[in-house]
Amino acid sequence: MDNERTSAFDLFVDGTAPSITITTPASGEVFIAKKRTIDVSFTVQDLDPNPVVKSYLRDEEEGTIRTVTNGEKIEPLTIDDGFWVLVVESTDWLGNFSKRESGKNEIIH
Repeated sequence: MDNERTSAFDLFVDGTAPSITITTPASGEVFIAKKRTIDVSFTVQDLDPNPVVKSYLRDEEEGTIRTVTNGEKIEPLTIDDGFWVLVVESTDWLGNFSKRESGKNEIIH
């Protein structure tokens, strides 16, 4: 009689990149110094409970990058005037990558 040992297991495959939603700033918003702060608000959802998230404002004219965090409030005088875009990037535990951009926002001093 052949005695054969077998095992069963579940295999989980995650091929889905994190989902990013940018709430603010929305594309086309205008921020006037000392009148309105730039409120940074976004969500990242993934099966990974703690995906790596990188967020920054990018100056569309000069290419300058300013690192920001979710929930941060920025006074427009602390960055150059002109057009900026919020960029959020995320990578989960399996290396699935996603990136979302807010669209241009204008900073006026």
